[in-house]
Amino acid sequence: MAQSPRHFPECHSSPSSCLIEEARISAGSIDSERERSRALYALATAQAATGAFAEAQITVRAIAFPRDQAEALMVLAKEQARQGHLEDALQTADSISGVRERLNRHEALEAVAVAYARAGQVSRAFEIVDGIQGDPLRLSEARAAIVAEQARSGDHAGALESADRLVSDFWNSEVGKKAATRAADNVLEEAFWYFEAVVYVAAAQAEAGEIKAALATAQSLENTHARARALEAVAVARVRAGDFDRALEIGSMIEVAFGDLGILNAIVEERAKRGEFDQASDLGQLIAEAYGDRSALITIAREQAAAGNAEDALRTARRILDHEGTIQALSAVAAALGMRGDFASAREIIDGLGVARARTTALQLLAHAQAHAGDWAAAVQTVEAIDSEEAAVAALSTIAEIQVQAGNLAGALETARGIHDAYGRTVALSYMIRGMH
Repeated sequence: MAQSPRHFPECHSSPSSCLIEEARISAGSIDSERERSRALYALATAQAATGAFAEAQITVRAIAFPRDQAEALMVLAKEQARQGHLEDALQTADSISGVRERLNRHEALEAVAVAYARAGQVSRAFEIVDGIQGDPLRLSEARAAIVAEQARSGDHAGALESADRLVSDFWNSEVGKKAATRAADNVLEEAFWYFEAVVYVAAAQAEAGEIKAALATAQSLENTHARARALEAVAVARVRAGDFDRALEIGSMIEVAFGDLGILNAIVEERAKRGEFDQASDLGQLIAEAYGDRSALITIAREQAAAGNAEDALRTARRILDHEGTIQALSAVAAALGMRGDFASAREIIDGLGVARARTTALQLLAHAQAHAGDWAAAVQTVEAIDSEEAAVAALSTIAEIQVQAGNLAGALETARGIHDAYGRTVALSYMIRGMH
């Protein structure tokens, strides 16, 4: 492995430029071309996040592996679109070439199109996704994403009109004409995203409190499964508003098996967030027994810990009968305790986790919580207990980013430069660059 260089540039007068230069030096010292490509990808995407698009393009051109280069260009296009540089974003998306890289191009085009829709240029958005060729399912997904953006922006009538047009276009297509010979419930695969566009509209209407209109939109769907998803979205919106009875009433309209499970879990979560743990626990236990789903109990344990009820949280976690569910709940409890600043209790729970993957994730979350609390030394010490080198580097990178955001550039540099592996160090420096903006 390449080692950290002996001398580092000073980062006082122009920290961002300095970090970029140090990341370039660090990436250039990597012997493995594959790792060097991934390191440059991390740097390019960090530069893109800061709005340094021209510099990011230069970094992208230095990436040797086409797959990594295409992925970097995709992220660059997304960032340009997010920051309002729509034409540049479209040009970047169109520059992604290669058969193997077409999925990156398609994802970039969708992101750009959604940004155009967000800006009110819906027709232009649909024109852009028409550039997704050779993959009808992916094209339909991108079109549905545009409808979702219309709906989120509050243009429910326009979104519904777009959704209706997409569904109509599907049934008039060759695939749709073949599907029309079957019952509506048997064409979900081909028409999934066209139906989903209508689901998005119903969900947006419900979130806006337009329940009557949302129910009408949901009921307009002929496919039972699509209608169930739309009705669930409407019901969950009522849950978030605290109208549990109406949510259950809407859930009773769903005609698929276990169709109300998502609604019941949402009620448990909402009650738990409100501190109504007795009602949440009763319903969570009922869900576990009737549906075999333990996620509600995991949610309750997490929220109890977040509210400072550590003992109750542990009791809830241990009520879960299957080992995997208990581990998930204990991990959630540890994370919540860490966010509250109860690091000792969190670490005690983590050390008792018998599953390596769960322990690693929990240690990462604890280190992040300690860093957010400004306890840098404890955060780094927690990372030292992580067995996976990759996971440890990711945790240290996040710690460095948090330090930068807190204005502790010197500490962040110390954290990043303490990573002796050049690839990991470059990733950490890239996190810092992102964190400065």
